[in-house]
Amino acid sequence: MRKLICVVGILLLCATAILWADYAEENRIITEMAEAMNLFADRMESLSAPEDFIEAANDYSATIEAIGKEMVAIMKAHPEWGEDPPADVEKSIEAYMEAAGRYDPAMQTATKYANDHPDHDGCQKAMSRLAKAAYEMYQ
Repeated sequence: MRKLICVVGILLLCATAILWADYAEENRIITEMAEAMNLFADRMESLSAPEDFIEAANDYSATIEAIGKEMVAIMKAHPEWGEDPPADVEKSIEAYMEAAGRYDPAMQTATKYANDHPDHDGCQKAMSRLAKAAYEMYQ
């Protein structure tokens, strides 16, 4: 009888853990990506030299290379979060959606900047890395 009670107790603990699972890792990834997107957008809005562009593009590329695939996996696993996120991730999703609104203009600025500096090897390498990272996160 004790064994049965222990087994039932363990099963209840496991079920409780699953039901009360938080989204700490998802929040971390979503928040980190939103912060990186916002920083990249801020930097694209205030470019003053090729070195600024290179640093911004490389920093954002590093984030995409580190967590981009995980971000895409979260988006694929939880498409409903775009419309109806659970309370545990609502703030992270809101921050990400706000950052996503700044992403396209930032990428347009980055592309234009790289195109305006075709002979600057550092700008071309940084833009190439950024384009590759953005593409590969979906592969």
